[in-house]
Amino acid sequence: MRSHPVQEAEGRHSGTLLSVDEYLRLRRDIIGVQPTLDLADRIGHYELPTALFTSDAVTARRLPIRD
Repeated sequence: MRSHPVQEAEGRHSGTLLSVDEYLRLRRDIIGVQPTLDLADRIGHYELPTALFTSDAVTARRLPIRD
């Protein structure tokens, strides 16, 4: 599987136009929101056990923040 930055670069090089949904899906994983959320959790002393942090329930609640 190609990384998201590679996919973005290939799309720009080939002139591929993405739909808004495709563009947002791609950008979600390469913008800096996720590291910022992780830093805020650490600074605020919020730490979830790994099993909970990677659970579908927590992931589903973090995804909309990236938009």
